[in-house]
Amino acid sequence: MRGKPRVWSEAEMAGLWKSAAEASGGRSANHLYVHVPFCKSICAFCNYDRLKPSSADGLREWRDRVLASMRTLGPAVRDLSFHALYFGGGTPSVLPSAILREVFEGLDAQFRWHPFASRSIELDPATVNASKIRAMVDHGFDHFSFGVQTRSAHVNVQHNRGPQGPSTVDRCLDLLPGPLLSTVAVDVLIGLAGVTPDDTLADAEALMLHPRRPRVDLFHLTPTRSYVQSHFGGSRDRASDALARYDDPFRDRLARLAHRCGYALHNADSHHFHTLHPQGRSRYTSVQNLRDLGGQLGRDLQSLAAKYRAGKTLRIRGPRHGYTQLANTAGRQHNLLGLGPSARSQIFGIASAQTIPAAGQSGRTAYRGATIDPSDELRTFIIFDIRDHAFVDEKRVQKIFNTTFAESFADALSVWLEEGFVQPASNGWRFQRRRPEVLSTLMLWLVPDQILEQVIEDKSQQTARKHGESQPNARSRAPRP
Repeated sequence: MRGKPRVWSEAEMAGLWKSAAEASGGRSANHLYVHVPFCKSICAFCNYDRLKPSSADGLREWRDRVLASMRTLGPAVRDLSFHALYFGGGTPSVLPSAILREVFEGLDAQFRWHPFASRSIELDPATVNASKIRAMVDHGFDHFSFGVQTRSAHVNVQHNRGPQGPSTVDRCLDLLPGPLLSTVAVDVLIGLAGVTPDDTLADAEALMLHPRRPRVDLFHLTPTRSYVQSHFGGSRDRASDALARYDDPFRDRLARLAHRCGYALHNADSHHFHTLHPQGRSRYTSVQNLRDLGGQLGRDLQSLAAKYRAGKTLRIRGPRHGYTQLANTAGRQHNLLGLGPSARSQIFGIASAQTIPAAGQSGRTAYRGATIDPSDELRTFIIFDIRDHAFVDEKRVQKIFNTTFAESFADALSVWLEEGFVQPASNGWRFQRRRPEVLSTLMLWLVPDQILEQVIEDKSQQTARKHGESQPNARSRAPRP
């Protein structure tokens, strides 16, 4: 909710970035996101902007558009040092290795990178191969992630993912460089139709016991209307019941399983996601697994030696700047530059926009979004702190925004204190965990009345156009929840 939308040309967007770069003074975290909108298949549960590539020409058109954007935006941000690069989608590993290399080379030529910048990329286990991994490693990618969702080939077929089973997942993990050069994360979806909590625990255990020892991220499914219709007979209650099976008993079992496998469970109380982090060597690691891991480390050392002999820059994984789209994760003012269709850009306190046209559409690159100010940034910061951590640290807020949560949102805080949603704590405010739909309603107290009124008017006009009705151009005060 950011008020009236507008559109900037790419040249105008470059001007905004130039102003931000000149005013930054090295205080901001600057991250770059590249959206690759192609997937081998369109998963039933996914609502991201993506399409199935119909020809090699479509892939080349995407490449040319992204390289052109780099040439326009790159000179505008020469004063910024970028701390993280993320390739997402869609699925970047759909691209041929030659196109991957061209885009990577363009990024290195047009942007300035911090010495400890991280580079992350998303993969599809079914489309990755050794040539593509080599292109990624050669250009310094040190974090790889891919979606498992479920290890059941049958359920994956039902969700239009193809027959992806354990062998496909293990093959992808085996292809990736060892822990000397990279980290690996895999995603599992909680609440998929056809999957039980026992199935999810078994999937998590198999992933934790793989010798590559990836981080395992378990995300709660956010069912779209079409997904609810297809898999839960149109009943939101049935979809909610499926997710409710993953409440406290499941989380307790997950924590115990993680401990047995030498992992630690993070975000245990979240209704959004849980993370399993490897903690040293698992007690289940076998002699053969140690040999496999030793082979990976040996290949890493050979790769580094070959680069050294060739006179190339050596990138050994160390304390890197992690990628994020949020200021509350960065811990300071945060800029995000997005390349590719539907990629989101955020210039701190200036503008928030999405690249248009969308994937598969033609037209000149532009950016649709809204102007923002520091109060908009603060509201977003608070919302994500409450959602992800159930805590707002006033010292952090003061450091980044030169104000406090209590000063900026006194009305919301007063109501939430009265309702028992929040309590004062050391250095900040502690919040009760609430389900996403309840939390969304409570967060409306942070949104200014004029923005709520604008959203209501826009929705009313959209409904009127849909039904061919006329609406008076008048506003009524937006009701608070």
